[in-house]
Amino acid sequence: MAAVVRSLLCLLLLAVLCVENCRCLKPVRIGNLVARSEAHSGLVGGLVFFLNQETLYVRDFFFQISDGSTGYFCIQLPGDTNYIVLNENDQLNAGYSSSDLELGLPEGQTVAVIVSVGVCGDTGGTVVLASVGVVPQVVVNVPCETTFLGELPSGSNGIQGRVYLMDRETFAVIGFSYDGMDITGMEPDAFFWAGGGEPSIQGYPCSYGSNIISSIPAIEDQDVVVSVPNVAIGSKINYLAIWCRTVSVNLGHVSFDQDLIPTVGPPVVNTDPVEIGSFQTRGHSVRGDISALNERTLFIKGFNYDGTAPVVYFWAVQGSSVRDDTYWILPDETGSFEPIRGYSNEDITIVIPESLAITIHDIDWISIWCERFSVNFGEVQVPDNLPLGDDAVIIPTLPPIEPCVKLEPQVPINCKQLSDDVTVSWILDGDSITITLCGCVLPNSYIAFGLSGDPNRVKMVGADAVWTWLDNEGIHAEDLYPTAYSQCLFVDGTNVTNGACPDQATNSVKGYSGFREDCTTCITYTRPLAAESPVEDMAITPGVEQYIVWAMGPVGSIVTPKGTTIPIPFKHFVRAGEVGTDVLKLDFGREPVDECSLSCVDCVEEVVPWKQPILPHNTTIV
Repeated sequence: MAAVVRSLLCLLLLAVLCVENCRCLKPVRIGNLVARSEAHSGLVGGLVFFLNQETLYVRDFFFQISDGSTGYFCIQLPGDTNYIVLNENDQLNAGYSSSDLELGLPEGQTVAVIVSVGVCGDTGGTVVLASVGVVPQVVVNVPCETTFLGELPSGSNGIQGRVYLMDRETFAVIGFSYDGMDITGMEPDAFFWAGGGEPSIQGYPCSYGSNIISSIPAIEDQDVVVSVPNVAIGSKINYLAIWCRTVSVNLGHVSFDQDLIPTVGPPVVNTDPVEIGSFQTRGHSVRGDISALNERTLFIKGFNYDGTAPVVYFWAVQGSSVRDDTYWILPDETGSFEPIRGYSNEDITIVIPESLAITIHDIDWISIWCERFSVNFGEVQVPDNLPLGDDAVIIPTLPPIEPCVKLEPQVPINCKQLSDDVTVSWILDGDSITITLCGCVLPNSYIAFGLSGDPNRVKMVGADAVWTWLDNEGIHAEDLYPTAYSQCLFVDGTNVTNGACPDQATNSVKGYSGFREDCTTCITYTRPLAAESPVEDMAITPGVEQYIVWAMGPVGSIVTPKGTTIPIPFKHFVRAGEVGTDVLKLDFGREPVDECSLSCVDCVEEVVPWKQPILPHNTTIV
């Protein structure tokens, strides 16, 4: 029930955005709020989305800190250490549990410039209880093809509302009210009703708020999404009514030009489809049952995918595994080869075009595949020797209107493949740079990247690097200043360090975020272009090729002379300059180009321990 309520809320939010502002967005998933300290772990969290340029949406938010602490939603902007509280009057307390919240941004701010979204413990934004970083991107609003159809006649039964056509199969009724009674004052069996000509019993009951067709209860001033059923696709529709089915009475309707909803003729249904199977759900709520109507036509019943991942396709694979290299991108139900939209328990038909030169007999797997991160969200294995012919029997479906959302980079993103397992991307932002490291690494493994310790060659010693990792406590990004090719050690019981150690002088990381999905870890951080320390730091100079260093390996720890334990990088698995790592120099000011293609197939790595360093006889190891 909670999932249904959330789905209804999302649809209503979308309806308001789409028709009131003439702009429509599907929510863009940012990620989960992660507690910044162990003391608050499990006490504050939620899943954050962008709804549009000025609006955040937090799903399943909880705030259960019971030590008297209060909280405020806040955002972090590029180059700022502190966060900005969204509204000082919206004070959080321990009463929030699985709540869905909509948050407006301060005037003049948009999602394009947000580095991180968080929950702060004070109005100054200096105490951050939980946060989630934002990979640099901006949601660009695109006007929807919405059409105002008219107002429901006000009068009997308190009916009122403004009716809009959202797409070829969906209406939105804004400010809808209805007292739940019929003209005699009895409780009727009233439905949203669509059809041709004048409202009559020959129309079609419509679903509202979800994919379930049900009668309308008493409603006051709500925004409602109404969907035409699939059986009406081949019919001419020119009205939307409130129809009382028990006494066959029209309680109120809006008429419009039937050409606004083009049809494709009566659907031709194959009475004997051949079952292929059901999706195995791996992520993003993928589910549905697939049948084959002929060698080139697939029918997916009740297909669901939440639409929040980047660059996702219908993916056909030939081989023993869904990850095999022989694959084809299949078109969606409209024939488009663009990344697919979100679906909510929809019946769709996919026709394999002759240009692909394949039939269902050439396919071993059908997957919902995220190409950007090479992740499978759900798959079906196709049985051998399906009893099918090549007759062109299909179920016609209406193509949706153009999507009302586009994901575009804030500015064109530069991305460089450092090796088969590591990529680096970056965006220049004034006097700062935002860098994203993605890699095929195990949990509790690090990726480090930075400028070489020698301006004329690749050199780890003396490098100005940042090492990043993700563990059970959250996301981490810290300055790293290697002084020797060895594991970090404290010298003679002092605070002086030697080896690959965190920078003890300064930490130039100004904000960071990240996520892990399957075998892929991505962490984003911001640092100044200028050097903050004359010894440990170096300046990034756009327009000049600079030698770089990078490495990845396991995260370890060391006990300091004060008795505290701090994380340190252990010996790398691979680093810059080794075989297969040809990228030695980068110009951070080059013309933007995306050269990355990361495919993380196997997370299992053999960890080679660092050789024990040989130290002078008078060195004390603490």
